[in-house]
Amino acid sequence: MKILKRLVLLVIILIAIIVIAGIVANESLPTGGESGEEADKMALKMEKALGKEHWHDIQYVQWTFVGMHHFLWDKHRNMVRGKWGQNTVYITPGTSKGAAFIETERVDENDEGVLIKSAIDFFNNDMFWLIAPYKTFDEGVTREVVDYEGDNRLLVTYSSGGSTPGDSYLWKLAADGTPESYKMWVQIIPIGGLELTWERYYTLGNGVRMSHFHEGIGPLDLVISDVKVGYGYEEMNCEKDPFKILIEESE
Repeated sequence: MKILKRLVLLVIILIAIIVIAGIVANESLPTGGESGEEADKMALKMEKALGKEHWHDIQYVQWTFVGMHHFLWDKHRNMVRGKWGQNTVYITPGTSKGAAFIETERVDENDEGVLIKSAIDFFNNDMFWLIAPYKTFDEGVTREVVDYEGDNRLLVTYSSGGSTPGDSYLWKLAADGTPESYKMWVQIIPIGGLELTWERYYTLGNGVRMSHFHEGIGPLDLVISDVKVGYGYEEMNCEKDPFKILIEESE
């Protein structure tokens, strides 16, 4: 019992430290940035540093987000399989269509809608942490060069798309354009300007570079693991088309 009380007290203290740190660190979104050619050049330099020219050729992407959400994404056909807990959900991003299973059993229509919505939200968030540097020229995105503490940084704002439009990210780039960190002003986090690193890059076989570690405050470190890319489902250790159910139900 004493050990349990100490653990609870420890958790309370940790939460208090994080909240206080958040209040102290809270920042307003920078203003006075300039859009146009220079901002676009910064964004393109970031893309080039991470090999975006090779990204379009890849069909399949697999990854695990913070050890909990497991994804297989067919980029060319806009289909995703998400797994978490006992759930396996198939979705087509940008639509509400999909199929959901608990273990091997198809769920009823009401539960399926809830699981599909969860899978879409998980995918939108977790995919962003994987490839955010590739999404600076998406539809509805604005880019600005901002003078932040004497350093030119790239402010990217998403006015549409994803699950939380209106989010902004202030990128800090190395001399070659590689992202080092970004500060966030996002709906799901009440602390403005929270900073997480982009580090521990690895290069996939075709030249694409991805960060798989983002250091934040305390428990906010994010790890992306089990990343794999391929040009056919056989390369993803699938004996048959993993999205057969979506194809059949769309016919």
